[in-house]
Amino acid sequence: MDEKKVREAIAWMENERRIHKYGTHISPSIPKEQISKIGECYDLAIEALEKQLPKKVIIKDWCPSYCPSCGYELSEDLGDGYYRHPTFIERCPNPDCGQKLDWSE
Repeated sequence: MDEKKVREAIAWMENERRIHKYGTHISPSIPKEQISKIGECYDLAIEALEKQLPKKVIIKDWCPSYCPSCGYELSEDLGDGYYRHPTFIERCPNPDCGQKLDWSE
C-alpha cells in the first residue's frame, strides 16, 4: 500500500470525523445515534489504515522486542540473557493487531 495515499486517507477521514462530530454539514433529520455510529466507523477505518503504516519495533538492550501498537512480545528468549529478534516478521503476529513493523535502527 502506498504510504502517501494511506496518510492522505487518514487525514481526510479525520477531517470528516471532526465535521460529523460537530455536525457542521449534517441534516437535522439524521438521528444522533446514526451520527455517533458514523464517528465510530471513521475511528475504526482510521485505526485500520494506521496499522498499514510501519512503526518502529520497541527494542531495548537485554530485553525482548515488542510490537509498538499492542505490546505483543516478538522475540525468542535464548535462555542465556539474550533474545533473538525475528526481523523477518513484517506484521505483528497478534491476531488482534497486525501492525506493520519497522525493524530498522
